[in-house]
Amino acid sequence: MHWNPKYFTTIDSTNNRLRELAEDGAREGTIVTAECQTYGKGRMGRSFLSPEKVGLYMSILVRPNMPAEDALFLTTLTAVACAKAIDDISDVKSGIKWVNDIYVDGKKVCGILTESSVNDKSGQLDYAVVGIGINLFEPEGGYPDDIKTVAGSIFSREDYDEATFAQLKDELAEKIMDYFEKYYEAYPELLYVDEYIDRSILIDHEVTVVREGKPKQSKVLEIDKACRLHVQYEDGIDEWLQSGEVSLKIKK
Repeated sequence: MHWNPKYFTTIDSTNNRLRELAEDGAREGTIVTAECQTYGKGRMGRSFLSPEKVGLYMSILVRPNMPAEDALFLTTLTAVACAKAIDDISDVKSGIKWVNDIYVDGKKVCGILTESSVNDKSGQLDYAVVGIGINLFEPEGGYPDDIKTVAGSIFSREDYDEATFAQLKDELAEKIMDYFEKYYEAYPELLYVDEYIDRSILIDHEVTVVREGKPKQSKVLEIDKACRLHVQYEDGIDEWLQSGEVSLKIKK
């Protein structure tokens, strides 16, 4: 893959900008990065806090020969790429919270959002934009009250300085791109799936599954090779869940 990086200081959302570029014909491998986002996007309409000089915010454009229903694989291969890259530049061991979050020591340090355009006639993806937000360091003053029990960072604030941050951010981005390219180019062999399953922090845990706005308690049984989540509800009924159908929270 030939990378085509585009850098911004401040932007509303790297995903938003890259989708505009994709609609204008930008080629596969175009990457948008920003120092900060004024409206970082998370799943299900949530925001992703993106202050300057503490995180990596980037989006990758791909134009895969892939049916729309396989877009889940883009999210999951990116999750493995990010988890491995985080481990490579630090002394942590990161885990994956199905389907798109990376956790370290019980806190979310990375979120992934895949947005796509589908060809109505063929059912194939015209393009997909994979957005990545990673907290390398905690913001000065800490996280806001509404997310401070959930959000975490890879490195301690005590170790922060701008030069160290810049070096780590560049190294992290490079490693993510290397892993992403490896797994993406090997689709549909799904070379990363076993590691995705091994890194799961949900298997055998009690979780809350939100279905049509209603919470249901369940236990996670397994994740299969299609990266679907197999859960069993309190009434004994089990279900295989796909990306975009549920919101999960580890039961405290």
